[in-house]
Amino acid sequence: MIDSINICIGIQLDRIHLRKLGITYKRFKNGIEFTYKNVKFVYYIPFKNLSIETNTHKILEKIDITLSDKKIYEEELNNIINEIVNSKGIDYVKTAFLTRVDYYIDITLDEEKLNTYLKLLREHPNKFKRLKRANKFKTSSYLSTKKSQKRINIYDKEKCAKNKLRITRIEKHYKNSFDLKEKEKSLIIETEIYKNIFRLEIQVKKSKLKINKKKNGKGRILDNYWNEKSMEEEFFSYLENYLYKGNYYKLSIAFEIIQNSNYTKKWKEKLINFLIAVSVESGVDGVKELKLYSSHTIKTYIEKLNNLKINPITINTEAKYDELENLLSLARKVAEEKYFK
Repeated sequence: MIDSINICIGIQLDRIHLRKLGITYKRFKNGIEFTYKNVKFVYYIPFKNLSIETNTHKILEKIDITLSDKKIYEEELNNIINEIVNSKGIDYVKTAFLTRVDYYIDITLDEEKLNTYLKLLREHPNKFKRLKRANKFKTSSYLSTKKSQKRINIYDKEKCAKNKLRITRIEKHYKNSFDLKEKEKSLIIETEIYKNIFRLEIQVKKSKLKINKKKNGKGRILDNYWNEKSMEEEFFSYLENYLYKGNYYKLSIAFEIIQNSNYTKKWKEKLINFLIAVSVESGVDGVKELKLYSSHTIKTYIEKLNNLKINPITINTEAKYDELENLLSLARKVAEEKYFK
C-alpha cells in the first residue's frame, strides 16, 4: 500500500546527544544528515527543521504493508524520533508535515508474463500529463520531471534489486565501507524476497500535497493519506488514464470483440483501423507523431475501446499469450486481498 513516507518537523536537535547514541553525521552548509535505525534524517540548523525519510517495509520489517499497519508504523517511528531528540512519549508523527508519500502495489507474475507486460508498457505514452519517460531500460518504466507533482514507477522489483546490487559491489571494490557492506546485505535479501514481483508505484510529491491542501483543504498529515480513499484518488484514478481500462489482446481477438459489439459498422471499421495503426506505429505516441489522428479523436477512440474492455496497446502476434488482464485490474485485486485490511 505505502512504501515511502517523508515528513518534516520543527525541532531543536542536540548534536552532543546524537554522538552519545553513537550516531556519526555528515555536515553540509546549513546542517547535518545521518541515518539511524533505517531512517534518514536531515537537520537544517538555521531553521531548526528536521526532515525525515522513511521506508515502511524497513520500519515494520515486513513485505506487505496494510491499512492496519498505520498505528504500529507511527509508534515505531515516534520511538526513533524520541530517541534522537532525547524526549519521551511525544507523538511527533501525528502533526508532522508530509513532504512525500509513495503508494505501491506488488503483483506476483511468472517471468515470461512479467516480461510481456514490460514490452507492452514500452508502447504506452512517453508523455502523460506533465510527466515524461525518464528511462529506456527493458526492466522498468519511469515517468517524471523535476517540476512534476507525481512520478510513475513501474518495474521488475527483483531485477531492480539485482542492478543495484551489481553497482554496490562495484563501488565496494573501490571503497570498502561499512555502509556499502550493509547495503549489499540488504540488496541480497531484496533479490530473494522480491522474486517475480512486478511493482506499480506512484510518488506523490510535496507540490501535489500542497495543492491538495490549497484546493481541497486536505491537510498534509499522515492520517489524510494512509487510507483507501486517498490511494484510490492518488494511485488508481491517476493511473487509469495511463494504463487504460481494457485488457491486452492480440489484434485478431480484439477485432473479434469489436465485430461482436453493438457499435455501428462504421465505428467498428474506425476502431479496427485505429488498433492497426497503434500496433504498426509501436504505440499511441507513434500515431500522434505522424498526426494520423487528432488528440481529440484518439481520446474518443480510446474511450470507445475502454467501453469494450480493450486496451489500445495490443499483444505481439508471436507472444505466448492471446490475452492479458489489465495491470490496474490486477493491482486492484492485490490491494483488496493484501492491503485493504
